[in-house]
Amino acid sequence: LNKNIDNPFSFMIGLNIMFKNQNNQEVLSQLMSIINSQPENLKSHYTSGLLIKTLKSKLNSGNIKLSDFSFLDQDNNEQKISIEENEYILLDFWHTACPPCLKDHIEIKTLTERFRNNKIKIVSLSSDQGNRIETWKKYLNSKSLPWTNYIEKETNRLTDNLAISIFPTYILLDKE
Repeated sequence: LNKNIDNPFSFMIGLNIMFKNQNNQEVLSQLMSIINSQPENLKSHYTSGLLIKTLKSKLNSGNIKLSDFSFLDQDNNEQKISIEENEYILLDFWHTACPPCLKDHIEIKTLTERFRNNKIKIVSLSSDQGNRIETWKKYLNSKSLPWTNYIEKETNRLTDNLAISIFPTYILLDKE
C-alpha cells in the first residue's frame, strides 16, 4: 500500500488488507495511518471514502457500548438491549426490502431451539424508516418470529455507528 499510496486504485489494496485482517486492531490501525497519509484528492474520492468509513467503524466497534443505544418495539416503546452473564446475543441487522434477510429469518426460525439451548438470544434490528415502519410491523405480525424484534430510531442508530451498509449483517456479542 505504501508503494502505491498515490495510485487512485490504492483503495483496492486497502480493502484487501482490511478484509484479511478484520479482527486485528493493530493492523487496522496501521492501515488507517497509511490511508491518512494519502493525498486529499484520493481520500475524498467516493470509493476511498467508503474504505475510510468502514475502517473507522471497525476500529471503533470495540468502543461502542450497546447500552448507549435504544430501539423501538412494535408499540413504539423505547427499549434497551442488555446481555446477561453467560449469555450471548446475536444481533441481526436487516430491513424488509432485503430478500436475503427475509430468507434468513426462515432459517433462523428453524434454529431457535438450538440457539436457546446454547444461551444465544436473537435480537433483530430493522433499519426500516419512514413509510417502511408499517411494512415492518405487518411483516412481524404475519411471520410470528419467536425472538426479539426492534426497529432503530431515526437518530443515534447503531447501524450508522457501526457503518453497517450490507444486509443482512450478524454480530455475536457476549457480556464483554
